[in-house]
Parts: sequence; C-alpha cells; structure tokens
Amino acid sequence: MPSVEKLLEFIREQIKVEGEIVRSLEEAVTKVESPAVATMLRGISHDSMKHTEVYEAVEMMLTGHRPPISHESLHELRDLIEKHIEYEARLIK
Repeated sequence: MPSVEKLLEFIREQIKVEGEIVRSLEEAVTKVESPAVATMLRGISHDSMKHTEVYEAVEMMLTGHRPPISHESLHELRDLIEKHIEYEARLIK
C-alpha cells in the first residue's frame, strides 16, 4: 500500500496534468471554427476542471486542511446528492 506522501505526490501531479489539459483545450477552442467541436472541447475542459477540484479536495483531506462540517450540513448535502442521483437516473432511462 502506498504511503500518504506517495499518494500526495500522485495527486499533486494529477492536479498539474489536469491544469495542462485545461490550458491546452482552452487554447484549442480559440482556433476551432466549428461550434460543435468547440463545445465538445469546452466540455472536456470542464471535466478536467472538475477532476482538479476532486484531487484538491482529496489533498486537503489527506493533509488535514479542511474546514469542519456540521452534522446538519452533512444531512443537507446528503439530501442534495440523493436528489441529484434521482435526476441523473431519470435522464439515463
């Protein structure tokens, strides 16, 4: 099993890579003439931005740099996520 330091090293590298992907796609969008292709490239870029946010959240959890969350907030978030999952399930039917 990898050490926490090795895991943090991996996460930090992924954050850099995802950032490079976002920058390259944003540059490519300015050069593309097709609106459909530009939209797809922006979608991929947004996906990489989300990946970065997830990696950053994991990094914060592993390093102890995270704000506390109240029990009430946790329940509200759970309800929100459950509702989102329901919406997504309807979309794929």
